[in-house]
Amino acid sequence: MFRFFPLIYFLTLVLTETFSSELNTNIWAVKMSGGRQEVEKLALKYDLSYDKHLFDDYHTIKSVKKSGKTLLSSEIDSILRSEPKVEWFMHQKKKKYKLLQIDPELREMWYIKRPERSNEPTLNVTAAWKSGYTGKGIVVVGVVDDGVDGGHPELQDNYRWDLSYDYAAGKQVPFGTRVPGHGNKCAGVIAGKRDNGLCGVGMAYEAKIADIRFLDDENDATDATESAALVHKLESIDIYSNSWGPDDSAWQIEGPGPLTSAALEKGIKEGRRKRGAIYTFAAGNGGIVEDSCAYDGYVNSVYTIAINGVNKDGSRPSYAEECPAIMATAYSSDMGEGIVTVDNAKGCVNDFRATSAATAIASGLIALTLQANPNLTWRDVQHIIVNSARAAPGGVWLKQGHWLQNKAGFHISKVYGFGLMDAGMMVMLASKWKEVPAQIKCEIEGNDKDIKIPGMVSKEVKDCAIKFLEHVQIRVNLNFSRRGDLSLQLRAPSNTTSPMTRKRRIDNLKGFRNLTDWIITSLFHWGEDPNGKWELKIDDFDKRYPSSGDLS
Repeated sequence: MFRFFPLIYFLTLVLTETFSSELNTNIWAVKMSGGRQEVEKLALKYDLSYDKHLFDDYHTIKSVKKSGKTLLSSEIDSILRSEPKVEWFMHQKKKKYKLLQIDPELREMWYIKRPERSNEPTLNVTAAWKSGYTGKGIVVVGVVDDGVDGGHPELQDNYRWDLSYDYAAGKQVPFGTRVPGHGNKCAGVIAGKRDNGLCGVGMAYEAKIADIRFLDDENDATDATESAALVHKLESIDIYSNSWGPDDSAWQIEGPGPLTSAALEKGIKEGRRKRGAIYTFAAGNGGIVEDSCAYDGYVNSVYTIAINGVNKDGSRPSYAEECPAIMATAYSSDMGEGIVTVDNAKGCVNDFRATSAATAIASGLIALTLQANPNLTWRDVQHIIVNSARAAPGGVWLKQGHWLQNKAGFHISKVYGFGLMDAGMMVMLASKWKEVPAQIKCEIEGNDKDIKIPGMVSKEVKDCAIKFLEHVQIRVNLNFSRRGDLSLQLRAPSNTTSPMTRKRRIDNLKGFRNLTDWIITSLFHWGEDPNGKWELKIDDFDKRYPSSGDLS
C-alpha cells in the first residue's frame, strides 16, 4: 500500500530575531573589575540598584523609582561613561526572539510554504495559525484506520489514550502500543507536533488524536465493527477522519452497510452536543483504472465530506476518481514530492500520497475551523468548505477539472469539487458564521414504468420549500448489459447538468451488470432553486457497440 525511503535528517538549532519592536528597559549591563562589591558601590553612589552577575566581569544594574528624582536614561549613560572603573556598558533593550528547534522536513512541506516571491498557492494554513488557530482546546480528531502509534514522539503529546480503542481486537489500546502503518501517517498529517526537531508539522498541531482502530491485519472489518468505530466516544470526538474506502477495482459497487448507515446518521444527529460529528472520507484512488466514486456509497452519503487530491502543480493526479459528490480537494501527489508525516517507531517519511493524505489534511483544516467556532453544525462546516474552496488558486484553474459554473454562481468540478481548501478563509468565515437554517428534504417519486435505455425521464418539482439546494440524490434500479457503459446525466431547471456516472471499462464484465437501489449524490446544484423541470438522461458511453437495458 505504501512506499517509503530511508532519509537522513539533520537537526539545526536556530535563533531567529525580529527587529520590528525593541523596547527600552531600566537595565544596564556593565563591565567592571573588582567583583560584585565594586559594582554595588557604583550603583549606590548614583541611587541605582545592583541587579545580578552575568559572567566574568559583566554585571547588570538597574534604575528604580525612589522617593527622589529618577534619573533619565541619558543621564545614566553619561554617568557610566564618566566612571573610570567602568570598562564598558550598554543600555539593555528587549528584542522579540523565538527559539525554534526546526522540524527538519518543514522545508519540504511545499503545501504549507512555497519559495519566497512565489505566486504558487498553498493550503493557506499559516494564515490560520497566525490567527491563533492550531486545533488547541476542544478539538479531537478520531483517526479511524489501522491503528496509531501513540508513543511516537511526533504524536505522543496529542494522543488521547482515554479516547482510543481497538475495535479490530475488541479491547482498549494498551498504553505504549506501537502499531506502525497507515493510521500513523494520517495522524501525523493531522496533528504532528510542531518545533520538536522531528518530521514536519500537522495541520492542526495542537489538536488531540483518538486512535480508533477498526481494520484488522488484513484490512478487513465487519459492518458492526465499522459502525461502532464511527460513533466511538461520540460525546468527545469532533471529527472522524476516514482515509479508506471500498476497493478501487473499477467493477465493484460498495457502500455502508445498514449498521454503518445508521451510525453515520446517529453521528450527525447526536455528535458534538447535537451539532453533528464531522465525517471526512477519501474519494478513492482508482482513477488510473477508470473507477468512479459514484459507485462508492461512503462518498455519496450526505453526512460525509468527500475529499480528492491534486498535485503540487495543480494537475490532476492519475489516481483521482471523479463523481459529482466530491466536495473539495487538498494537496497530495502522484510522484515526486509527497506529504511529510510520521512513519513507524521514530521515523519520518515525505512520500505520503493519494487521497489518504489529502483526507487527513482536510481533517486537520476542519479542526482549525472548529476551534475558530465550536458551535458550527455539520452542515455549517460543509457550507464553509464550499464557500472557501478555490477553483483557481493563485489565479490558475486546477487542471483537467471540467469546470462549470452553476446558476448560484459556484464553480464546481467532477474531479475537484468546489476546489482547493483554504484554511485561512475557512477560519475567517467560521469566526463570524451564522448557523444555516434547518435541513429540509423534498422527495419526488419516479415513474412506475421501466425506461428503455437510451432514454430520458423528467419530473416537475413544485412547491418544494427548499430555496437553496445542498445535496441532490437519485435512487437507481438498473438492469443493463454493460453497466460500465452506463451514462447518467441529471439536468436541473437551471440547466446545470450533473455527470452522475463515468465510463468504467472493467465493469463491463458479465455478472456485474445490475445496479439495485443505488443512490448517487450530486453537489453540482448547490445554492440553486429546485423548483421546475428535472431531466435524467440515460445513455450509453459506447456509441459503437450500444448496450440495452431497463432503468426504474
